[in-house]
Amino acid sequence: MLRRRLLNKKGIDYSGAVVGDILCSDMTTVSRANYLASGKTAIGVIINNAYGVLRAMALSDGFKSFGGSGTDILGLTNYTTSDNALNDIDGKGNTLLIVNSLGNGTDHAAGYCANFTTAGTSVGDWHLGALGEFKMIVDNRATVNTSLTTVGGTLIVNVGTIRNYGSSTEYGGNHNWTYISSFGAYYEDAKTINKYIRPIIILTY
Repeated sequence: MLRRRLLNKKGIDYSGAVVGDILCSDMTTVSRANYLASGKTAIGVIINNAYGVLRAMALSDGFKSFGGSGTDILGLTNYTTSDNALNDIDGKGNTLLIVNSLGNGTDHAAGYCANFTTAGTSVGDWHLGALGEFKMIVDNRATVNTSLTTVGGTLIVNVGTIRNYGSSTEYGGNHNWTYISSFGAYYEDAKTINKYIRPIIILTY
């Protein structure tokens, strides 16, 4: 069984990090402007930093379905309105509940993200973002894309190109919430449908 972990392996103070900064494999952050000269290895891009919690997204996508169609995940809140769904930012907690219900294999979205690793991180460090966490990415898409270009990551697509990203926010037994990154739109969609997913990591300070 996976357990909740909020990481800060080295006691680093992230209070000065801003959206678009680069998270490196030594778990420090550097600005986009200083990244190439730093000689460090990028593992993520900062998408939010507030109230002592730093969030970064991975540099690339996966492509998986939510899984467990017909299963109302035990303990996972059902959000039946978009306004409420956008308030869900507990992707870490959601992922733990989903994996505990559907198993820790990589055949479903939460399991893929929970097993995702990079240099400097381990199994269980990353999670499938909640709808509210993905809104953080979309709201800062231009800044995030510039940083992804700097480090050679996969862009969050721009307006005019459709790419649907699945979240860990559940609508009910057969549906989860999905974000169209190019338009900032969101809707509930069948858990059986494969969607893009972008792992997220949380670090506290």
